[in-house]
Amino acid sequence: MKRSAGIFLHITSLPGSFGVGDFGYEARKFVDLLERTGVKIWQICPICPTAYGNSPYSTPCSNAGNPLLISPELLRDWGYLKDDDLKEFGERLPEEYVDFNRSFELKDRLIRKAFENFMPNEYYNKFCETETWLDSYIMFLSLSKKFGTVNWSKWEKKYASYNKNALVKYIKDNKKELDYYRFRQFIFHSQWFDLKKYANERGVRIFGDVPYYVSYESSDVWSNQNLFELDSSGNMIRVGGVPPDYFSKDGQLWGTPLYRWDRIRENGNGGRRSGYEWWMNRMKRAFFYNDMVRIDHFRAFESYWAVDGKAQTAKEGVWKKGPGSDFFRAIRENLGSDIELIAEDLGLITQEVNELRDRENLCGMKVFQFAFDGNKDNYYLPYNCTQKSVMYSGTHDNDTIMGWYGSLDEWAKKRVDDYVGGDGDILRRIIREVLASPSVYAILQLVDILGFGSDARFNVPGTVDDRNWSWRFKWEWINESVFDDFKKMLTVFGRG
Repeated sequence: MKRSAGIFLHITSLPGSFGVGDFGYEARKFVDLLERTGVKIWQICPICPTAYGNSPYSTPCSNAGNPLLISPELLRDWGYLKDDDLKEFGERLPEEYVDFNRSFELKDRLIRKAFENFMPNEYYNKFCETETWLDSYIMFLSLSKKFGTVNWSKWEKKYASYNKNALVKYIKDNKKELDYYRFRQFIFHSQWFDLKKYANERGVRIFGDVPYYVSYESSDVWSNQNLFELDSSGNMIRVGGVPPDYFSKDGQLWGTPLYRWDRIRENGNGGRRSGYEWWMNRMKRAFFYNDMVRIDHFRAFESYWAVDGKAQTAKEGVWKKGPGSDFFRAIRENLGSDIELIAEDLGLITQEVNELRDRENLCGMKVFQFAFDGNKDNYYLPYNCTQKSVMYSGTHDNDTIMGWYGSLDEWAKKRVDDYVGGDGDILRRIIREVLASPSVYAILQLVDILGFGSDARFNVPGTVDDRNWSWRFKWEWINESVFDDFKKMLTVFGRG
């Protein structure tokens, strides 16, 4: 690991003419900005399809790609669309935020037109053969459409579990629709790797994310029901969440099915040492798509909060032991020991969780905004951080630096001011402290470099709002002098 810096910006936040950021020319232009500035890491949220609420952390398939990120311009360049097709994209969509529903409707129309001009080739055929998750996912999409719900437990009984032999007639009768869904994933896959190659060739690594839990209403659960805590009717016996704390008197009830770790541990063992086949396939794909991976809700690998599936809040639950070091042994056996896996170790963290992280030699996360409660031993104060960590100005779930600072009371502001020292621009002083920290990696949100307030916040956890996940930037907001100054700071603090 080499001391360096990164910028967080999810792909949907890129500018562009099609209502949502995508893998096209604007993404390459952003990579050029990172290269020019000396930034070596581009951190993004998961790039899987989204479900209700448009959160990239809630998906109908953890291995699939979000078709919203497909670039119509690249489809034209590849000969599947014409210039006139792009002109017919439809009504002008907003530039400052994503209208997810309208963008998906209009973009899907273009992708379908591209599909009509597509002829399968050897690359497509190989993709369809090797992506083992693909068949169950496209069947899940098709059956969700047929029954008008993604809740597979409400489907006709013969379809409520994934059995390819029982679906032969359905597959034959719906071949064109299923082929369209395959095509969409193939195009996503192809465009993403063109972009990733472009970034890597310019010294920029992609830093992705793997959520711990998967959605109940997903092909992940539908096609692997034996690996989750479900009863004979497919209902969740217990669900995931976190217990009550200072921020939430009822805790957080996520409604995600719990893993049957005993079965997952044995799943796919077949004489091999590692086991954990379902999870290993998921991790392999994560490192296939990304150069570095943050594993969300890391603490659950030590212990997780289990709540009755019928509970209305997360108050009543029990801590259950996770797979611990055995899981990470399997990762090393399957993916090698040189992968860069970052532990999202925020929230209610115990000594046991810290010991697991350190035993597995993983970088943890430090968030500058969490450091100023007045405790000199605060875990997040930069002088308490070790090199084996990633320092953030704030994560995708935090307010912007300026929004956060503006919300502090006078005593908290004084603690921040005293820590960062000096006079003048508080934003610049905070950015300097983040970059100066001992942490091997320092990640700043683009909105923080731009100095925006709470109106540019990316997500407010625990809320469902059209503003969440929807912020986009414009190139006219990129001030070259600001980025020149940022580049100098990277050099001063050994991250250039």
